[in-house]
Amino acid sequence: MLLTLSVSVCSGAFLYTQALKRAMGAKRWACMGLIVGPLAWPLMVSQFRLRWLKAKGPDLVTVGA
Repeated sequence: MLLTLSVSVCSGAFLYTQALKRAMGAKRWACMGLIVGPLAWPLMVSQFRLRWLKAKGPDLVTVGA
């Protein structure tokens, strides 16, 4: 029980700082981290990428090296 609680708190703090860096809703992602735990990280990454692609528009072409 204590391990689950500490992982959730650490996950919430981590997602809070990452949301601040990426100009996303920090409180929302911190709550998501507290509730879901580390499973919220892939959700945050995909949400950030979706927002980034919408901001760049349909003419965006990226080439991965």
